[in-house]
Amino acid sequence: MVRDNAVEALSNFGQAAAQYIPDIANILKDENVDKYVRGSAAEVLGKIRQLKLEEVVVILNYAYEPNQQFFSLPSENNNFEFWRFWTYFLGGSSEEVKTLLRWLGRPQAIPDKLTHDEGVKTLELFLKTWELSQDLAQLHEDLAKEIAVVARKVSWQPGDIVILEKHYNNLKGLNEADSLQSVIVNLKGWQWFFNARTTILIHAAFWLALIFAYPKFPQVQAIFFWNPWVRRILGVGYVGFLLTWVPPFRRKLFEPFKPSLLADAGLDNFYEQSYFPESKVKVPTSGDILPITAALPSI
Repeated sequence: MVRDNAVEALSNFGQAAAQYIPDIANILKDENVDKYVRGSAAEVLGKIRQLKLEEVVVILNYAYEPNQQFFSLPSENNNFEFWRFWTYFLGGSSEEVKTLLRWLGRPQAIPDKLTHDEGVKTLELFLKTWELSQDLAQLHEDLAKEIAVVARKVSWQPGDIVILEKHYNNLKGLNEADSLQSVIVNLKGWQWFFNARTTILIHAAFWLALIFAYPKFPQVQAIFFWNPWVRRILGVGYVGFLLTWVPPFRRKLFEPFKPSLLADAGLDNFYEQSYFPESKVKVPTSGDILPITAALPSI
């Protein structure tokens, strides 16, 4: 009775009673306090100021009390709706409070689907709520279950691994941790794949730029192409293969030598009529004598 009168008296001070909110919250936390006193304490809080998240979870925790009844109608059940209302009202109907009430405090149904952004925001809020509800066993237990549910409902991205791992560390030792671990392992597999793909593309782009720069820059020629060890090690094997077997790349490789090769060929003195389709040549490798038209494709 004394506590009830004290709580009622505080409600008359309005904002001036804000310093006593922690004391009123302690009354709400104490399950040995008469339910009517706790109900009055919740009403008083609404007259002082909008509650912070750490104060809101204390109110929401009472939605889990067994055998609840309305204060004004002792014969009726489902008093948890009373606490859900006060959670919404005292929390100022903020988006955080709305999100909590969608998942916690015995809602009629939880969301069936979540977008990626909704999932991230929900887990971020759950992370804060987890830290604030360490002393609220029933809310803590339900929160662990809903974290696992959210983890299974969203198509996560590699960038979400950090927040998922934070929840996994919080849930270690609980059955719900398995859901987080499964999601994290799957994401890390995809992360490795995307990282490998990105690395390959960057490496290929780097060598492609070098190949196009090669004819004009002697430094590039000397460091990356004429040094066999650099070409083999930094080229990871496939660069040398492409330079040898892909015609456009092979032409690039010989481009710096084109003027000297053409000069050696003496094309200014070339006489086309001295070459005839029926001319025969000796193939160096086999020693066979073949028409030039037959030998050229194999040279």
